[in-house]
Amino acid sequence: MAHNMEAQLQVNEHKGNWRKEHHEFLQREMERNAEVLKYELAKDDVDRHEITIRCANIANFAMMIADNEGASL
Repeated sequence: MAHNMEAQLQVNEHKGNWRKEHHEFLQREMERNAEVLKYELAKDDVDRHEITIRCANIANFAMMIADNEGASL
């Protein structure tokens, strides 16, 4: 999963650093990806590649929120 997350970060590297993004934007993007994932999982003929992309994106947005707003455990 970590490899998939890194691959998706590289795909979107042109968008810049997430540290300047407000948590509400990051949360909306995470939720948007979750909706696409939900739709994909409900299909009879699922696209396993799309499922992996959406899961990696969701994990990345969660990581960005934790990086910007959270604290070390």
